[in-house]
Amino acid sequence: WARYSPGLRGLNQRKRELLTQFLRDTRPDLVAKLEEEVLKAQNLRDVLMSGPFPGMGSGHPDLYKAFCWRFWFLTNQDGGRIGVVLPRSVFSAKGSEEFRWTLFREASLTDVATLNNTAQWVFEMEQRYTITLVAIQRGISSKTQIALSGPYKSLSDFKTSQEDGVASFSG
Repeated sequence: WARYSPGLRGLNQRKRELLTQFLRDTRPDLVAKLEEEVLKAQNLRDVLMSGPFPGMGSGHPDLYKAFCWRFWFLTNQDGGRIGVVLPRSVFSAKGSEEFRWTLFREASLTDVATLNNTAQWVFEMEQRYTITLVAIQRGISSKTQIALSGPYKSLSDFKTSQEDGVASFSG
């Protein structure tokens, strides 16, 4: 509803409910559009929940979770590499926990650089979002390495820290 009624979210609950009911009564086209979008979202959720994506049932079934697993399953188990941009939540959300454990157990290298999109220095998207640059090498080795760096708020911060080194852990 807020997409078609600017300022709706800023109203108190009572006024928001009255305006929403007014829109329902006067804009049957929007009611139909809402019902269509709800159905599409439910269909997508059903597909994601039935796929081979461990942990999808925990938390919100975001597409990035399915993509993470798809990347993993398509990558050669003996030294295959993945390089991808992901939301930071892949390393904090409950629904991604099993993916993180898989990385810790089965990747020989996981390198994560966290970027704050301040002033949209990374992408032309909402600047409050924090993203990660992730490089993964599959394959169990005697020493698993995890490298963490960031958060970076600008390109110069990123370049300087890359020269100075990153926090790295072996296990």
